[in-house]
Formats: sequence, structure tokens, C-alpha cells
Amino acid sequence: MSRIKCPVMVLGITTDNFYPIWQQKEVADVLQKSGNGAVTFYEINSIYGHDTVLLDLSNFGVAIKGYLETSLEVCGNVSKSLKTEDKCGIWSEQLSAEFDNAY
Repeated sequence: MSRIKCPVMVLGITTDNFYPIWQQKEVADVLQKSGNGAVTFYEINSIYGHDTVLLDLSNFGVAIKGYLETSLEVCGNVSKSLKTEDKCGIWSEQLSAEFDNAY
């Protein structure tokens, strides 16, 4: 895990029995302790358990939106002309290609 230096969002759902909240907290803790200072942990309270990602879009979506907006503020936008690693360690040319293929 010490090789992971990019920003990471770990989402935990309090009622998820497949991936319990304590495991998600442990993943975030291990990443932080291994030197990644860009780890964000979100804990979502939902009655839907593991299916929260499908059924509780308002809570799930807000967490992702908040993370992405914060990440863009810190790291900046991905530029097609940038062909080196940006300040968050993301290979911009690769991300641009993936973006172009998706849209």
C-alpha cells in the first residue's frame, strides 16, 4: 500500500454486511499510515446496506460529488496538453485518452 500516493476516496456504509464499515476504516487507516496524505474517508448511514450504491443515490452521490470537487480544487483539471505527471501524480495523457474514449 505504500506505493499508492494518488488521492483515494474510501466509502463505507454503516449497514453493509459484505464490506463492513470497520474494514473500510481499516483500508483508509492503512493507506494513511503508509504515507498517503490524500486519503478521504466517508461514512454513509443508510438502511439499504450493500445496495446503497444502487438505491440511495442522494447520499452516495453527495459523497462522490464532494470528493471530486475537493480533489479538483487540490489537483487541478486534467489537461490534454500535459504529458507528464501533474502535482497529484496522475498521468494526464492517459486520463485524457480515457476521457476521449468515454465521450
